[in-house]
Amino acid sequence: MNLKDLFAEYYKRAKFYINNIFQREFAIGFNEKIEKRHLAFFTEEELRSFLIKEVPFYISHSLAYYEKPSAEMKEKGFIKADMAFDLDIKTPGIEALNKLKEEVAILIDMLKEDFGAKDLLIAFSGHRGFHVYVRDEVFQALKSEERKAIVEYITGRGFDYTLLFHEEGSKIIGPKPTENGYRGRFARKTIEMLNDKHFSKHFGKTNEEIEAFKEGIINGLWSKTKKRNIIKNLKLISDLITIKESHLDLPVSYDLTRLMRLVNSLHGSTGFIVLPIKSIDKFSIEKAYAFSDENVKVKILFDIAKEDLVDLKDLKKDEIKLLPLYTAVYLVCQKKAVFV
Repeated sequence: MNLKDLFAEYYKRAKFYINNIFQREFAIGFNEKIEKRHLAFFTEEELRSFLIKEVPFYISHSLAYYEKPSAEMKEKGFIKADMAFDLDIKTPGIEALNKLKEEVAILIDMLKEDFGAKDLLIAFSGHRGFHVYVRDEVFQALKSEERKAIVEYITGRGFDYTLLFHEEGSKIIGPKPTENGYRGRFARKTIEMLNDKHFSKHFGKTNEEIEAFKEGIINGLWSKTKKRNIIKNLKLISDLITIKESHLDLPVSYDLTRLMRLVNSLHGSTGFIVLPIKSIDKFSIEKAYAFSDENVKVKILFDIAKEDLVDLKDLKKDEIKLLPLYTAVYLVCQKKAVFV
């Protein structure tokens, strides 16, 4: 048993999610993401045959559409490009991925509600995060600087939540949950967070006081409380309605020549599927396992305290273990085990 045979078998049945395949540049790698690029395929079946024969561990394609995708960059003939967002965490783990899902949900909401995006493709990256593709024509026509402006908006760069409020005598007037953009999003998230006791204590002592504060927000009146420092105590909401720049690979979203991992391919560092997702809320790592739970033998190469993504812990160097195939593939891809 070896990784190449397992990957090749997977590619015999995989379906690929890519529009206008004949206009895309492809890149492959065996030890790292990109070792050879400027590849082109006319059909999905041509791509499949290549993957089964060559079995790269990494395969990517351009966000851009080209007249001559296999030519050198200056000769390709740029047509347009999808817009993409790459959200990642530094240290992969179930808890961290679940937290990142919340940011992906915010991003999707912003793209749909604030920018009118309709043609979205969401995918688990196969390891540390998620990719979101926007394939509407109006986005495909955007220039790099225009894409940067969208990134600045979703990350809240320059956003000052205190400007959402103004005073009228003793009253504090602010956003209503029915409003669009940041104003409505701020109000809705505040109402949601008032169900959290640690947060709501800043705005009322009793359930009646909290409900009165909520009612005020619905009507745009944020001073229906006896508590002070209302605006100051809302700082947390500002952090919860934007995407953290540290989780977003910023150049991906405005670099028109960027290459992105092929959706439904396998990630060479994990053996997981770069999985298309219909609902980010319902994603779980188990859905990205490409291989069965049939038990196979591996030799552990290092002491392993914990591998959260495949629910493993306390493995010792040189130990021979009988593990589910998807777990064994993960460890072999991570170079922490070998098949025996």
